[in-house]
Amino acid sequence: MILRASVILGGLLLLGGCTSQFKKIETNTDQAVQGQAHMQEQLAEVHDAVTTLQEGEAGREADYLELRAEMESQLRQLDTLMRRMDVRSEEQEGLLREVLAALDLLARQPVSAGLADSSAIGPSSVGGSAGKDVYDAAWADYTRGDYALARDGFGEVVDRFGQSELADDAAYWQAETWYAQRDYERARDGFDHMIRRYPDSDVMASAQLKLAYSLLETEETERAISVLQSLRGSYPDSDEALIAGHKLSTLAPDEDAS
Repeated sequence: MILRASVILGGLLLLGGCTSQFKKIETNTDQAVQGQAHMQEQLAEVHDAVTTLQEGEAGREADYLELRAEMESQLRQLDTLMRRMDVRSEEQEGLLREVLAALDLLARQPVSAGLADSSAIGPSSVGGSAGKDVYDAAWADYTRGDYALARDGFGEVVDRFGQSELADDAAYWQAETWYAQRDYERARDGFDHMIRRYPDSDVMASAQLKLAYSLLETEETERAISVLQSLRGSYPDSDEALIAGHKLSTLAPDEDAS
């Protein structure tokens, strides 16, 4: 009798556990369906943004920067949605791959608007800072696509005003001019030099990310992985760390991208 009672009790407990598990599965499935629909909407917006960027249809500089910021916001929302899902279908995995591709494209763009600190995105807002006029002129040259002239201007800020608040930003954008021209070896050297010279820079995360992508272009994969890992460890809550994590998941499958 005791044995039978124990079996019955065990069966009831098991049934209760199954009921609870079924409810959890049902809830997770509903969340997955809702999340997937939201992901598809968000991804459509990302694709529109990517197309606009690739076709150069963002006319004014302000429109371009706003588009980049919006694209990054959509990608972060997609990443958050995927992390909340306990159940993933094959279609959701396909969406994940598309998100990774969009993140990869974003990080490879010459201008890191939205990734770099606001002080490094456009004309300097630092009133009276040494080299401000030179920096602003170089930035204007950069936005016009005159990378050689911009590089000279940013270089002048670094050389003449190396201790100013703008020097690290100028060094960053000087390296970006090489990246924009697809001279990845010089871009690599530029970002590397900037990182070593200005270790406390507020655009360090952006510089490390672009250094890693430059290294990938020069087929220095192992070092690129090391830089991406260092970036995630030093700036875990940054947008750059999010992109680095996804890139690591494609370069080193065993790497945890969360």
